[in-house]
Amino acid sequence: MALDWLTGKDETDAVRKTRELRESGYTGWIDQHGNAKTDAQVIADHPWSEKFVRHVSRNRSR
Repeated sequence: MALDWLTGKDETDAVRKTRELRESGYTGWIDQHGNAKTDAQVIADHPWSEKFVRHVSRNRSR
């Protein structure tokens, strides 16, 4: 198991999955467990965040 670069401790599954997603070029939402999420899933989980999610999604490619 690798070390977490931030904490210096053993890397958790969530940290590993997040790192692998980012290293593969994924730029979308990731939950606390390291799973990729769509805009719709983020809004469904947190309805108050819809305006922010839409703003980020529109500006992601800039």
